[in-house]
Amino acid sequence: MNKIDEFCKALAELLEKYGNGVWSATIVSMLAPLVIKHIKVDIVITNPPWLQLTKFKASYAEKILSKASKLIYVTTRLPENVAGRIIMGSDLASMALYGALSIAERAVAYVMPREASFYAMSSQRSGILLTYAVLKKHETRIDRVEMIDLNFDAFQHGNYPALLIISMKES
Repeated sequence: MNKIDEFCKALAELLEKYGNGVWSATIVSMLAPLVIKHIKVDIVITNPPWLQLTKFKASYAEKILSKASKLIYVTTRLPENVAGRIIMGSDLASMALYGALSIAERAVAYVMPREASFYAMSSQRSGILLTYAVLKKHETRIDRVEMIDLNFDAFQHGNYPALLIISMKES
């Protein structure tokens, strides 16, 4: 409690001195992971960040890469060097999906990069395997998964989206 009091006092001083405009995004970014670990929500609907997993450079990127590697290994039992190549073709959106499935009670709806979730017109890409591993990890809680390929460059950046809609089993 002392640390929380100290943090609140320091935060109040920052806000009093500089206002809340510049600090709000930073503070929310710091606190969100701590709060999210302790909550459950009914439904998560989002368009997560689309970024090749190996290009993610946040301070916790190594933790995410490590978790992704473990998910690939547990699901596929592929050797570590093969799992590493799969990670090279995987997307941060798949790991965001892992987090959403961890906190959602009823459903998750994601706008995913096509290459990380579903593409019926081409052979499977390695990025699909991480999304599969994420779904496999949560399979005992999942009732239904629907993947819808959108053959349309909705965001005009060259990456086509797919919709991933997951309903959870009632507990």
